[in-house]
Amino acid sequence: MEVAKAGCLNSFIEYRKLKRNPINDLECSIIIKQVLEAVLHIHSMDIIHRDLKLQNVLLRSFQELAHAVKIADLGLGKQMLFVSSWAESEVCGTGIYMAPEIIFKKAYGKV
Repeated sequence: MEVAKAGCLNSFIEYRKLKRNPINDLECSIIIKQVLEAVLHIHSMDIIHRDLKLQNVLLRSFQELAHAVKIADLGLGKQMLFVSSWAESEVCGTGIYMAPEIIFKKAYGKV
């Protein structure tokens, strides 16, 4: 198991705030690209995360952002092998990060 010594993306943002050195556009694009690649990989295995948030995006380093991102906490993840969408009654995730279709109990699936 790999260790994400730097902690979560939320910690990185707070750290940079304290240092009065906000994340610049290049750093942001490096991080977002890795998050999207990780989600694409998870989706390629027909798994949806269902609780993706700053606290579940881990970084190996604050200094070297290339290849630093790891997605954590697949506890609410589901495999979508035999279903095209999830039941409207299946509400899960962290409220503040929930998509509208989940809050309003609409069917959703992998796009």
